[in-house]
Amino acid sequence: MFGFAGPAWGQYLEDATVCGSLTRDARRGLYVAYPAFSAGATKVRAEGGCGTDPGLCVSRVNGANVFDPSVKFYYVPVPVPANEEGVWHVRTQTQALNVGGADLAMIKRPAIKTQCSPDAPLEISPDVPRVSVDDYIDYHNGRRGGWDFGRYFHFRIQDPPGGCISTGSRAMGNLNEIYGFEGVARRAREVASYSLLSRANAATTRYAGLSSEFAYRNPQEAACFAFSGPTLTRSDMAQSDIDWRPQTTTVWIKRLRGRQVMQAIDVTRRVVTWRQ
Repeated sequence: MFGFAGPAWGQYLEDATVCGSLTRDARRGLYVAYPAFSAGATKVRAEGGCGTDPGLCVSRVNGANVFDPSVKFYYVPVPVPANEEGVWHVRTQTQALNVGGADLAMIKRPAIKTQCSPDAPLEISPDVPRVSVDDYIDYHNGRRGGWDFGRYFHFRIQDPPGGCISTGSRAMGNLNEIYGFEGVARRAREVASYSLLSRANAATTRYAGLSSEFAYRNPQEAACFAFSGPTLTRSDMAQSDIDWRPQTTTVWIKRLRGRQVMQAIDVTRRVVTWRQ
C-alpha cells in the first residue's frame, strides 16, 4: 500500500521513486505502475506506454490498461493547502472473468505519525490485512464485534477549524455511505455460520476482489500515494492458486477534511478495464 519499499528496478516498486517521478513532472490524476522486469511492463513498453524514466514503467489510467499481478495504482491529487494534512480513503472493487464471490476485504492504513497522533506511529495489525466483508459491513453500520477496526483501521484526523475526530466516528456521518462497498450485501447470518468453503460460494457479490485503504500526508509533504492493484479476496482461494483474469476495477477516492468528506474531482468513480 503506502510506503512498502523495495527496489524499483526489478520485480518490486518503490513508492517514493514512482511518486517522485510523477510529482517532478507536475502530473496529476490516476496512474498504474509496473515493476520494470514484469511481464506487464514488457508489454506496455513494447506499446510505447512506459514513459521516459529509466527503470520505471508508469502509465496513465486510460480506461484499458494492461493487467499484471504486481501492478499498483498511484494517485496525484490536486494540491492540499500547505497548512493542512491530506487524508484520503480509497476503495476498489474488482470483477474477474472466471471468479466472483469475494467474502474478504483487504484493508490497509499507513503506520505513520499524524497531526493528531504526533508521538507514536499508528498501530498496525499483526495479522494479514484481510477481514470478513460481513464484519466490515457490520462495523460501518454500527454493529461492533469481530475485527478491531477502531484500533487497526480507523484513526484520528484533524477536524478544521480545530480539534481531531476519528475517521470511524458517527459524527463523520453515514459510515456505510462513506466507506461501504457498492452492490455488496451482508450475507444472512445463518449462511455466515457455514463452513469456510461455503462462505465464498454463498457470498452475495459478483466481485472477486475488494479493498479499502487510507492514505495520509502531513502538511508540506508531496501529495502522491500508492494503493493496491487488483487482489483476489476469497477465503477459500489464494491468488497464486488460480490464473484469475480481472476484467474491471472500479476506484473511488474521497478526501477527508475532518468530517467534511469530499469526492476526488477526477476520480469520483473510475472504471479501469484490464487487458490480459
